[in-house]
Amino acid sequence: VDDTSGNAAEVKRTSAVLSADTATLSAEVMDFLTSLRDLGEDRKLSTLDVNLPATAFVNGKTVAGRVLKVSPGMALFDGPLQVAAGTLLELRIDSLGRPLQGRFVDRVGAGCQIQLLLNHEHLTFMEGAMTRLAAAA
Repeated sequence: VDDTSGNAAEVKRTSAVLSADTATLSAEVMDFLTSLRDLGEDRKLSTLDVNLPATAFVNGKTVAGRVLKVSPGMALFDGPLQVAAGTLLELRIDSLGRPLQGRFVDRVGAGCQIQLLLNHEHLTFMEGAMTRLAAAA
């Protein structure tokens, strides 16, 4: 009975965590779909080749590196980032002046792919940031 009760409690805790993760992911997907709709046909998600100092903040740790590519929806971070796919993180690119929220996607030859969380406020900010970065390049 004690084992069954303990297992039931563990299942309940796991279920609560999964429920919270599902709600977070659902909200991110809705923001993403709304942002894509708001983009319209006249705006593009262009990518810039850059070489900018940056820091990733994840699970209470900081990882220094450089961003090699950036777009409104993605960043390629070159640094010793060791996290699982889907991990939420904050990316601070020195020249942008504010942190970007994203999720680790995968490690590729040139660095770590980070999918930036897309919502209307982020896209509006990145539109100006991309213009400034392109002018500085």
